[in-house]
Amino acid sequence: MQHDTFVVKQSFLQWLHKRSNPSLIVNLCFIVVLIFSTLLTWREVVVLEDAYISSQRNHLETVASALDRQLQFSVDKMLFFRHSMHDALETPLAFGALHDAVKRFAHLRTSPTWQIAVDKRRTLPINGVSDAFVEKTTLLNRDDEYLDNELSAALEVGYLLRLAS
Repeated sequence: MQHDTFVVKQSFLQWLHKRSNPSLIVNLCFIVVLIFSTLLTWREVVVLEDAYISSQRNHLETVASALDRQLQFSVDKMLFFRHSMHDALETPLAFGALHDAVKRFAHLRTSPTWQIAVDKRRTLPINGVSDAFVEKTTLLNRDDEYLDNELSAALEVGYLLRLAS
């Protein structure tokens, strides 16, 4: 005996219509939306994290570059002063010019204000005040024992300052 079965293939919409429970449909839609929004949120977090890391790297590279430039500038400046001091030591001011400057200082030191200029192309002029003014103040002193050497050193430093300006 042959048994005939009649199977009716139902479409998805028909199946859904038979089980049409509004709360089930809402729950399914909510679960689908929740899953997709979770995936999108996770993807956004990954993108924002990568952007933050990239921004921090860029900022660190900028800071490192600025520090490198500043360091190089300072090194160049130090080398410049080193070479300038080396040149000043190799070719000092003429002894006669320094001796004349000390003599002029001995003559001008009683003036209220004075200025000594040796070689205007090489050094800066030295400005000063009288011995009477120095004695009146406690902030200034004039040690006559070292005065000749200090005057010569000031003229040589004037050479470096002229180069630096």
